[in-house]
Amino acid sequence: MKYKSIIPLVISLLLLLGACAPSHPSESSDTLTPSESVESSTEPVASVPEGTALDESELDALREFFGDANNWNSQILASGEFYGVENIDLYLFFQRGIPLGAAAREADADERAYYVSVTNYGETFDILCLPISEMDKITREYLKLPLAELKGVGLDRFVYWEKTDCYYFKPAGANALLPEITGAYRQDDGSIRMYYHNQLESPTPEMVVTVLPENDTFRIISNQIVQ
Repeated sequence: MKYKSIIPLVISLLLLLGACAPSHPSESSDTLTPSESVESSTEPVASVPEGTALDESELDALREFFGDANNWNSQILASGEFYGVENIDLYLFFQRGIPLGAAAREADADERAYYVSVTNYGETFDILCLPISEMDKITREYLKLPLAELKGVGLDRFVYWEKTDCYYFKPAGANALLPEITGAYRQDDGSIRMYYHNQLESPTPEMVVTVLPENDTFRIISNQIVQ
């Protein structure tokens, strides 16, 4: 009978359709890897704050931590936007020299001559000196990392002299910041997002710094422009 010859054809057709059907990914393929999870934390912060608002005593602790314009914690904020302190712009961070808020160390005659020989800048410019040993002390205390473990962002804008193990630069401006806190909110992971403006400039973009409470102080995690 004719139907007997049709059966093998039908079976072949079904097998062919099954092979062409799209496969479905397993549940594990939808799980983010650790690197993808970390990457998602670098997304812009929304202008509508999320979390639990801090009380006045907690806000006072943040005000004390960031102190004034001559405070290194505030100087971290003056260093621009970054995700993770290892990515901070060291040129902006050290733009005011060491010590901060006082007479910074200036290059001596030999150091000035070397700087001019490398850059062709005129002799009359102020040239500041940054000993790497002093830079390392500052980053360890305020960024919680040795200088060598930072990404080195901005260091190429300095002039390094191996003989003295120092960086040299011509200061470009005050680059100071005094945060005016507009709100602070505790997140589910225990971190705090502090929204602020720079009181020393107008207008300025709204920024948010993320800090983590640690041993009666704060560890700075990131500094972002609010979108």
